[in-house]
Amino acid sequence: MKNLKILYKELDFDSGDLLTAADNPSLCPKQSDWLEKGEWLAAAKRAGAEKVFFVENNPVVVFA
Repeated sequence: MKNLKILYKELDFDSGDLLTAADNPSLCPKQSDWLEKGEWLAAAKRAGAEKVFFVENNPVVVFA
């Protein structure tokens, strides 16, 4: 997990739309993020992913 945190920082993913995979809306920082990306975040959580990077509400990179 430490290596992924370094990757987020070095590739500047953490300043974009990088969200934690979650199956619960309360874990999402903004309600609008859950409404637009919740199904993707829940699927990523079930698949064992840690985070998902989105571009225009589309998952582009999945970190596991």
